Amino acid sequence: MNAARPAVDRLSDDILGATGADRWAGYVFDNPDTGKVTRKHAWIVRHGGLYFGSGWYEQA
Repeated sequence: MNAARPAVDRLSDDILGATGADRWAGYVFDNPDTGKVTRKHAWIVRHGGLYFGSGWYEQA
């Protein structure tokens, strides 16, 4: 089982709760650059039924 999976489930709730006013979310997720589970921060906004986001991984 992927250690990041519970964080993905929580993130799904954060994404679905995003509004036109935007939302910040912090979670752990697989970092594709390092292959390690790493803390990530993302900004999410919903517009016209679509979700837009941008984020970064913390340096280890």
